[in-house]
Amino acid sequence: MTRANDPSSAFTRRTFLQALGAATLPALGHSRDAGAQPANVAPPAGIIEVGPPLVEQALLADVQRCSLPTQYAKLAMPGTQVRITHETAGPGLYTVGELRHEGYPGLVRMSLAGRLRFGTPELFRATLSAALASAALTDAEAQAQGEFVERLVDDGRNANLIVLAPHGGAIEAKTDSQAESVTAALADLGVSSWICKGWRRGGGAFERWHIRSTDLNPCSFAGLGAIAARGFAHGLSFHGMESGGVLIGGAGSLALKRQLAAAISATLRGTAIEVSVASASDAYNGDSPDNVVNWLTHTGLAGVQIEQGPAARSEHWQPIADAIACVYRSLLEAGDRPE
Repeated sequence: MTRANDPSSAFTRRTFLQALGAATLPALGHSRDAGAQPANVAPPAGIIEVGPPLVEQALLADVQRCSLPTQYAKLAMPGTQVRITHETAGPGLYTVGELRHEGYPGLVRMSLAGRLRFGTPELFRATLSAALASAALTDAEAQAQGEFVERLVDDGRNANLIVLAPHGGAIEAKTDSQAESVTAALADLGVSSWICKGWRRGGGAFERWHIRSTDLNPCSFAGLGAIAARGFAHGLSFHGMESGGVLIGGAGSLALKRQLAAAISATLRGTAIEVSVASASDAYNGDSPDNVVNWLTHTGLAGVQIEQGPAARSEHWQPIADAIACVYRSLLEAGDRPE
């Protein structure tokens, strides 16, 4: 994928996503299914059936994407997100990979791995919605109900720093707490935050609610849509890894990432947690121009992504957040804006 080395790409990405959603994939015609084909009878209104992909579809091995019939074009476009709710297993979020002409009008297609997020390899009935987050739920209510919520803190004008935690709650635990902590610590300097939180009773919040940072679309998230065209001077995003220490990536300046690494290392001195700056070969380097923390910035080159393993988040989330807040306070007070 092209790296974020063109300042004009951030503006193009922001405005394109805001208006249309991500780039569409070519629509595929009806052809032989990779699995059993259901009877050619549409399900009742408001209900879909979820089945396997066609053998030629790009989403064949993608756990987070689905393919919709063209009848749903007014509901969701390629690159946007939808909520699919299994009749008994509950809801999950998916990115629309494509719209296609389909002989069976109510069939949504996804990979075997995608269907296994609901615990079944079989064709199943569900409901489809473009409304991702539950409105008017408190965090406590969302946690009790196993739901997904979106939070925006923004005065409608701030263009200094945007702090993100797109996978908060139980998706990537404590990342939302870190984003909230940094936002509160820097409130006097003009800071905005966008946070999503998801829970699931019995566990499995990551499998149900996680959307890749390179796929998050402002057409699908009201809060993200409200700030999508702002062009922030700096972006900071908190994330969780399954293992490892702290990895600092994003398209932001190497000097800033090294400064953050030094500050975090100092606060973690005496622990076994390693802190490093991501290289171009790291899987979680976060430098894609499609990464939300990058394209939300004015230049596309001012996003920093903080990836953290379980120990860093569960045992040291607050000291890490405090160290990061100190670095950004100095940056914002000096009035530094990337060229």
